[in-house]
Amino acid sequence: MSERIHVDNRIGRYEVEAEVGRGGMGLVYRCYDPVHERQVALKLMAAHLSDNDTALARFRREAALVASLKHAHIATFHEFGEWASRPYFVMDWVDGRTLKDELATHHKLPLARCLALFAQLADAIGHAHAHGVIHRDLKPANIIIGPDDQATIVDFGVALLDTAPSLTTTGLIVGTPLYMSPEQIRGQDVDGRSDQYSLAVILYEMLTGQFPYEAISVPAIYHHQLLGQPIPISERDPRLPAAIEAALNQALAKEPARRFATVADFNRALRRRAPRKTGPRPESHYLHPEPRWQQTFEREITAVYPGPSHIFVVTAHGQLAALAAISGDMLWQVEVDGRITHLVQQQDIVAAVTAVGSLCAWQVGDGRTLWQHPLNQEPLALHLPNQHQLLLVLPQGELVYLNLADGQEMNRLTLSTGQPATMPSQLSGEELLFTTAHTIASYAPPKEEA
Repeated sequence: MSERIHVDNRIGRYEVEAEVGRGGMGLVYRCYDPVHERQVALKLMAAHLSDNDTALARFRREAALVASLKHAHIATFHEFGEWASRPYFVMDWVDGRTLKDELATHHKLPLARCLALFAQLADAIGHAHAHGVIHRDLKPANIIIGPDDQATIVDFGVALLDTAPSLTTTGLIVGTPLYMSPEQIRGQDVDGRSDQYSLAVILYEMLTGQFPYEAISVPAIYHHQLLGQPIPISERDPRLPAAIEAALNQALAKEPARRFATVADFNRALRRRAPRKTGPRPESHYLHPEPRWQQTFEREITAVYPGPSHIFVVTAHGQLAALAAISGDMLWQVEVDGRITHLVQQQDIVAAVTAVGSLCAWQVGDGRTLWQHPLNQEPLALHLPNQHQLLLVLPQGELVYLNLADGQEMNRLTLSTGQPATMPSQLSGEELLFTTAHTIASYAPPKEEA
């Protein structure tokens, strides 16, 4: 039964629109913030826990952990407050469906979509791990898929800061059995490799519509997680690449030491081509191998830009196409004004310069145009100095920094070379190399603004 909030249906200044979830620690509401004129998600501690010091400390810790993480695929924290002697915290409201609902509707998802969503989740969890946060309860119900197929992690209710003392009793199991690592089931200390195991189960479910183990009770689930071997995905779907099966098997290893060192390593392994099998094989097969996939274009292909999850293909007369890196599926095509001369990708945005003097950006997921600006001159190079900025290097040594999200100019600098460049500049880590007819100079790019 829903908990009654207040006669005016408010929690502080927030107008309650609907209860959208509840768990052991509290309730989650969709609310309207009249001050900032936006919808938000508000998590309110359960009334029966408001006098429990341990529960209060855990709730405050969750708020602090969420506040410490700023990532495109983690719900953004807004504020912490108290109402009717009960703490609450406020986050972004994320429109969309849970991954759990998406799987209930479609059973399983196409390979290219699975890998694109997984890359977002791995990047988000890698960010959390880099800040010392272990999630401990990754599952499809805690992942929202937005209309543009962007994934957002929305619940850190049992997360752990690996440098802080534990607020759970030693040996206490926290998490959801189907997605828990063996060490979590045993109640042992966990690190980022436990989240990696959970992500592997989620990916297995997205790819096959089934779990790595067949069990009909919680004790049976625990038994399989601790002692059983996962059913190979090749038995579930023989069409899935061998490289994905190998990566999943490693991430689902019983011992953390046998898994990947990081979720980023796991994500990269999913995109590797399977090693060639050794031993004799028919001569005709050796001389005429079959491609993993093939895509044909009516127009002549003029450039190819491979990325971690997408391959961008440029054809004659201004066409840009995005293919899934693993399957080669055509995801989208757009017409552009003029030949593309430079192209870069950063997370969910791809940007390009055309020969007619235009700079454009598109959404990687669906090819939607985000912004377009004219240029007075064709740049020497296009770089990504960080995840939020584009860097245009102009031939006379002028650096123009643009906001990747909207294309607006943020900064403009002039290098002290005094001569025009004779070849494209290069950006490597903390070094920008600018080359003229007789000089090569190294510059440290300006730090990203806070």
